[in-house]
Amino acid sequence: MIEWSEFHTFCQALNSNSDSIIITAHSQIEQKIKDAFQTHKNIIWKRLQSALFSIHLSIDIWTSSNRHFLLTVTADFVDCTEEKHMKTLLALYTVKNHSEEKQFAVLLSVLQNYDII
Repeated sequence: MIEWSEFHTFCQALNSNSDSIIITAHSQIEQKIKDAFQTHKNIIWKRLQSALFSIHLSIDIWTSSNRHFLLTVTADFVDCTEEKHMKTLLALYTVKNHSEEKQFAVLLSVLQNYDII
């Protein structure tokens, strides 16, 4: 769809500045996602580093409809800039099984990645 001229015309009708924002080739999608992830990860990292109280972590694992095991790590904390409760997804991994060792390995890498170990 991002390569359709009709889509770009529609976006231009909604926002005349969209031509400098909307990508024009599907090959650019992966990089846009990686860039957005890194930007948001940096924001979350800074907020976690300045959390007012303890950071509470939750791990959940379930089977997707295509039979992949998905493991998530979320954090609950009080943000110092807004002084309000925040809940954020820190990680979403596909794992091969429900083993404790695999779950701990994922959790440990997340803790190290966000410097909250």
